[in-house]
Parts: sequence; C-alpha cells; structure tokens
Amino acid sequence: VLLHSSSSSSSSTSSSSIMSSDSSIAVAKSMLTPLPQTERGFGIHLDATKKGDRICYANGNHVIVRSLEDPSQGDVFAEHKCRVHVARFSPNGEWIASGDERGRVMVWAVKSKIVKITVPIGRKVLDISWSGDGKRIVAAGDGAEQRAKAFSWDSGNNLGQVAGHSKTILSCDFKKQRPFRVATCAEDQQVNFYTGPPFKFTSSFKGHSRWPNCVRFSPDGSKLISVGADSKIFVFDGKTGEKTGEIESKDDGHKGNISSFSWSPDGKQILTSSLDKTAKIWNVEDGTVAQTFRFGGDKPQIEDQQVSTLWHKDYLLSVSLSGQINYLDVANPDKPKRVIQGHQADINGAALIRNADNNTLFTVCSQGRLSEWDLSTGNATWWGGVGHKGPIADVAAAHDGSLIATVGLDDTLIISESKEQEFGNVRIALGGQPTSVTAANKEAGLFAVTTTKGAVRLVRADGSDAGQATVSDKGTCSAFSQDDSLLAVGTADRQVVLFSVADGKLEEKAKMAEGKVKGAICSIHFSSDGKWLVSTDKGRFIAVWDLANGYELKTPYGLTYHNAQVTASASSPSGALMATGAQDQNVIVWQDLVKFKASKRQTLEVAHTLGVSFVAFLSDDEVISIGKDRVIKTWAVVMKE
Repeated sequence: VLLHSSSSSSSSTSSSSIMSSDSSIAVAKSMLTPLPQTERGFGIHLDATKKGDRICYANGNHVIVRSLEDPSQGDVFAEHKCRVHVARFSPNGEWIASGDERGRVMVWAVKSKIVKITVPIGRKVLDISWSGDGKRIVAAGDGAEQRAKAFSWDSGNNLGQVAGHSKTILSCDFKKQRPFRVATCAEDQQVNFYTGPPFKFTSSFKGHSRWPNCVRFSPDGSKLISVGADSKIFVFDGKTGEKTGEIESKDDGHKGNISSFSWSPDGKQILTSSLDKTAKIWNVEDGTVAQTFRFGGDKPQIEDQQVSTLWHKDYLLSVSLSGQINYLDVANPDKPKRVIQGHQADINGAALIRNADNNTLFTVCSQGRLSEWDLSTGNATWWGGVGHKGPIADVAAAHDGSLIATVGLDDTLIISESKEQEFGNVRIALGGQPTSVTAANKEAGLFAVTTTKGAVRLVRADGSDAGQATVSDKGTCSAFSQDDSLLAVGTADRQVVLFSVADGKLEEKAKMAEGKVKGAICSIHFSSDGKWLVSTDKGRFIAVWDLANGYELKTPYGLTYHNAQVTASASSPSGALMATGAQDQNVIVWQDLVKFKASKRQTLEVAHTLGVSFVAFLSDDEVISIGKDRVIKTWAVVMKE
C-alpha cells in the first residue's frame, strides 16, 4: 500500500511522512484538531493571520492552527515539551511565536515547523505580542528573576527591561506603530507602560480593584484598553499611557469578570468576553453596548462562561470555558452562526460506523464528553443529557449505528439511542472499573464489557444480562467475531482468552497467547473476512492467529516493526489490509497478511506525537487514526501491485 494525500487544500500541512522504497511522502487528508484548552477563572488568547482565515491557539503541549472557513483543515506544532499557553502570528503570517509552562518562547515557521529560535523568559509564558514590523517580540508571564522580556525575533537579543510587576503578568501587547510602546497587566492589579526600544518603565496605573486580564492597543495605536476581573474597562492614550476614560454601562455592562477582549478592525468597537456567560460589543467613543451575546439559554452552566474573543475581518468569535468556539451572529445574538465542538482533553475511546453515504465517528474523553463526528464535514456534536460522573473510558457502536454504549470511571455502563444524541436511561452498575466495551457485529443490541477485576459481561440493549465470565487478570480489551459466535478477551497477564457465545452463556474455548506474547494485551480484533484474530501488546508483539487451523500463531516472531507498545489494530472492510498504531507515534499498514513481506508494508512515521491510540479503516482506500495529541486524522490508501 501507499498512503498519500487526496486533499485539494494547501492550507494544511503535516510533519507525518511515509517511509517506503519509492520515497513517497504523505500528509493527512483531513486533520480534526482539538479545541482550545481553558482553565476556570482565567482568560485565554486566540490570534489570527492578517491575511487569510487561519487562527492559532494552545492545547496541551501543542499549538493548533486551523481554518475559520473550514475547521476540518488544521495543523499541529508539537515541539514544546510541556503545556503551551499562548501562540501569536507574526504580522506577515509566516511565523508563530508560542510560549509554554517552562517559560520558553519558540519562534517557528508556519509551513515547515522549523524552529528558528528558542528564548527563555521565566517560569511561565502567558502572553506574547509582535511589533508591527515583525522584528521584535514581547513575552510575559511569571518568573523568579524575570516576568517579561522584549527581544529581537531572530537573535533573542534583549531590548531593554520590561519590569515593575510583583506578581504574575497575565497579558502584554506591542504597539504596532512607531514610536513603539509596550503595555502589561498583572495579578498585582497594575497596568504598566513602557517606552523604547530599549524599553524602560514609564508609568503604572493602579485603578483596577481586581486583577486586569488583558491589555491591547487599538489597530491604529492611538488607544490602549485594559479589562479586568473587576468588570472594569479603562482607556489610555496609546502614546503616553495616560488614562483618558472608562467604558461602563451600569444597565448593560458585564456583571462578572471580563476575561478578554478584541478590537474591531476599524478600531471603533471592542468585543469583550466575561465569566457572566456573555460577550458584548461596545462602542469605544461613547461607551455604549451595541450588542450582547448570551450563552446557555435559560439555564446557563459554568461551562458557558466566556474566556476569550477574536474579531478578525467579518468573523466575531468567542470561546466558552468548555472549549467550544462560537461564531457570533450580530443579527441573532442568542444563537451563534456556528459552533465548533470536539475535545479539549485526551480521547480515551472511539467507535466508527461505516456508511456508503457518510461515515460517523463517536469519541469519548477524560472530561466525560461524548462527541459525534460527521466525517464528511468534520463537524462534531456533543451529546446532551445526563452522562457519566467523570471520565469516560470507552465507547462502542452497534453495527447499524442505532445504539451507543459507553463505560465510565463511575463504574457504569450507559446504553443510548443514537438518534436522540443524548445519554439514555439504560444504566448498569458494573461493580468494578470498566476497561473496555465492544459491540456485536450482527446483533445490534449486544455489548461486551471488561473490567479491572477480571469480569467479562454480555449486556443487551435493555440492560438485561446475556452472559458472564471471568479471566485471570484485568481484562484490557475484547472483540466479537464477525458472526458473534466468539468473543476474544485480552488481559493484563498476557492472555488471549476465546469464549463461545450462545444461549446467554460465555464458555471458555481456548487460551491462545500463554507463553507466546511479550506483554499485556493492548488491542484485539477479528479480521473482516473471518480468517484471523489479531492481538497486539505492550511488548511490541503483533500476534496473528489462524482461525481455520486450530488458532495457529502465524507470526511467532511477533512482527516487531513498531518501536514501542502496539496500542491499536484494525482490519479493512474486505479483510485484505491491516493497520496497527503504537506509542512510537507510527501507523503501519500491512497488505500481505500471509507472509508479511516488507515490500507490502508501509510505515507512516510521526502520525501522532505522543503516540497512536486508535486506528480503523473508513474503506479499503482510507484509514482514520487518533492519537494522544488529541488529533483525528484520515489518510488515503493506494494498493501496491
């Protein structure tokens, strides 16, 4: 096989590549990126290119770049080794400066991902800003000796002293026009003003009664505004730093912490976000509220708090605490034009429904969300209703897509009807922490659950028991044969146990892996043509068992072509191909399932930074993968002769 991109868009690039005899290079056909990472009580910063429609923000250790017009076209920068807090485009849009939890700023090329320079700032970087000519950067956050630094973008040379705060700096901004100015605000409730370069402290404003969250110069540089947790909005002269006024409305103003704001392109209005679950457009000249956007309907929740805004050309965006990106509609303030949903946190499990018209993916995460993805558009929808009380460990979908089963760390199995897009009322206490759930291939209402206590349970759609068994150690994964007559269970003590399924009973039929595999079983599946059972483990071993010949092990040496534990495996719809994914970040697609010739094997290197957690085939021509980078990618597959 060959993997290659069939996407016509040039706005998305990927560092993933194919290593093969013909030196083919592959990029993802689509890349569904995670939502902005948020933190309760704090604002975050989004940025957009001056030209085009790309935005950037932080999630985990990564910087996310995605299109506003087509959010399914995304990209990921993965060179940071700890949490990233902020990313900002250079004025020409060719570079991004991003700052992380360890106080480092990386300046890197948007297209190639090549890092030009890494500059240490302090202990933590929370905001970054470029000068209008793109030659200077100011970065701020926290540190023992230094909380902010202005430096040359290409050499890192110091451009003066940005000092004067006694606590963490939450925001900074660079006046884009000459004479250059820098402004900062911090938890010490001060807004500081600096002239330069070389930059030096000029003045300090102490009018906020609680910490100011964000400072930004107007597009023409004539004004500076600060917003704060005290719900105050102050206006300053952009050249001198002197306070010139305050924007307030006792009737229409915010009733809570103002987390962030953005200027309109013409500098006449600002868009603010607040923890009072609203965003507002203000007229700067007279201080009036032009529009209020409310979130959460009649019963807004904490997750409806607004933590960021972005005004880019005709796009008005806000970000909810949940990570949801809202495309605001001035004409209809109570309903966004569009919302982008998905995951902020690690994706723990996934289930795919293949359909001739459209493929649907269900994913669950450690924040307890169940997302349903329309893979033709890349749009995700969060399920409603009362879900699990905590992280969801796994998800399974009935073969016809009618039912969805989820298991959570609340030791509960929930079975739901997919047409409702809400968690259902069939809830089964499992008596132990679940590790996996899988769906039968013929009977739409039959699911198998494994637990840390070694229990294996078959459950029907109405919650009734359909069979129980135990394995010698923690069950890690399971799979039904194509005709549902067999259930294979992988265990933590290197076992693959095969059960027959009949008349409400699970009867042990064989133990196949004893002494033959190298570690705890990570994944297990039956091939689509019914010929093979495949298990993968923490010892890098890929075992292929011949079901027609007494469960003979066809791979006694384990196909150890991955460099770390093999966490995922899947069969193509025809059974002609197999895909595996591992913590070595790679996906391998196998065409020869008899002799496993190297010439019939293709490795997609660095498919996902931090490791691969899920692989499946959308068709014999397309693979989908999910990683610990919280990214969902699809890849085109071409058969080799």
